[in-house]
Amino acid sequence: MAIRSDDNNCSEDDNKLGITIADWLRKCEKTVEFIFNNPPEELSVIEALQGDPKNKISDPYGYMGDILKKVDKVEKIDKGCEIEEDLWQNISGRMNVVLKNGDELTGRWQDGKRESQGSLGGPRLEKNGVLTVIGEYTDGVLDGQGKLKMLDDSVIHGWFSCGYFHGPARGVSAEGRLEFIGQYRAGIPSGCCWTSVRGGGWLVGQVCPYTGRFTGEDIAFLYPDMRTALVGQFVKGTLVSGRHARVDRIEYQSGVLVPRFKIISEKEYRFWPSTKDDIRCPPLLGDPYESKFVEVKCSKMEGGGEGLFAKVDIPAGTLVAFYNGIRWVFISFLFLLFGVAG
Repeated sequence: MAIRSDDNNCSEDDNKLGITIADWLRKCEKTVEFIFNNPPEELSVIEALQGDPKNKISDPYGYMGDILKKVDKVEKIDKGCEIEEDLWQNISGRMNVVLKNGDELTGRWQDGKRESQGSLGGPRLEKNGVLTVIGEYTDGVLDGQGKLKMLDDSVIHGWFSCGYFHGPARGVSAEGRLEFIGQYRAGIPSGCCWTSVRGGGWLVGQVCPYTGRFTGEDIAFLYPDMRTALVGQFVKGTLVSGRHARVDRIEYQSGVLVPRFKIISEKEYRFWPSTKDDIRCPPLLGDPYESKFVEVKCSKMEGGGEGLFAKVDIPAGTLVAFYNGIRWVFISFLFLLFGVAG
């Protein structure tokens, strides 16, 4: 939640809040304590069945006999063997089952129910960015610790309950960088979630309860200093209308750090993507983060024109500005001409 104020001064308390947020994110990156110190809340059948199943990360397949009775649903089993009509009567052992809808189930079955570790992948999950669901099965149901392998090679570690991804979750890139921290409920991100943004910033806020996307009226883009923010309306993670704000206080909900913001300027910021012909953002609207570190001034060198100058002492490795210029797409063509050596 954001409140409004005309105070534009950064205090020592603001710096402490930024350090606290950075330390929390760093700890979440280096350890898995967030997952194990915040056990999942109980998932009821009623809650699990609510909402659009297409948006949920889950394994809907329980007893395989019900599927194999309908031979037209199964593409192949194991190494592509033909499906016999009485196969469903004794479904045991390790198998790889490919359904005609594209879903692929791998694991060990006992009397038609999966047991121990198994996995699921397919087009439905891929629409939600998931390549493979991996976890432990008990009596045919995915339950307990597990993980999601994503299409971008990142991995989200968390819990399953009643076949749904449910509880605290921590996502890291293939290189080990923290990319997501938050809670899932019945297969959908829920409550206050964090997702990293290129350049060192974060999107943070209450995600949409129906889609799990960063869509709402009170979502923040938090700059790399962990104090400065743009707070306002986002749709699927894209800024629609925001105001310059800073972190005012923090609290914790289900183990997730939740920043509260103070609006300190009524100037409006939007997503103004440039094109190959035009820079659409207002030319005199300064970026609230960049303006803390740098300014444009005339060079003292003869013929130097204007340049970017530091306003304060800047620690090494600090990102100080975001470039937004004319966008060009360069395409290289290779022409092969008969009789001409290139």
